[in-house]
Amino acid sequence: MISAKNIFYSYGKENIFEGANFYFAKNSKVGVVGSNGSGKSTLRFTPLIQILI
Repeated sequence: MISAKNIFYSYGKENIFEGANFYFAKNSKVGVVGSNGSGKSTLRFTPLIQILI
């Protein structure tokens, strides 16, 4: 199990996301869905996600 609570990520002065919570159970699969330009790729390249991959 991996969990993270109340995390934020900013790029320069712009907050990309804040107050995010994640919980991944062992052997779980995760998908990210959103419209174009909503930050799906940005989320993938955040330091926390890089550690998990």
